[in-house]
Amino acid sequence: MTRVEAINSLAELERVNWHVEPISDDEVRILCPSHEDKTPSASLNVHKNLWTCHACHAGGDIVSLLALIIGVERKTILVELSSRYELGVVKT
Repeated sequence: MTRVEAINSLAELERVNWHVEPISDDEVRILCPSHEDKTPSASLNVHKNLWTCHACHAGGDIVSLLALIIGVERKTILVELSSRYELGVVKT
């Protein structure tokens, strides 16, 4: 089981140059990578590392978000993140 909550989602979004707009201490607003989004329609809970788009209803964890943003498979992101975070068992 991978410990997704161990990932610093704000640092990872900054790493991929993805703009965030703070909503509260727990949430940020972001552009949804699942559709052509000109106004941020998705939110990310930075403590649970879960996101959802309020327009197209896409969502998932920070790993799926980063995979969509970068355009790679989830397992590729997990391998990269495991070099920076203790994620538990990472299956490739």
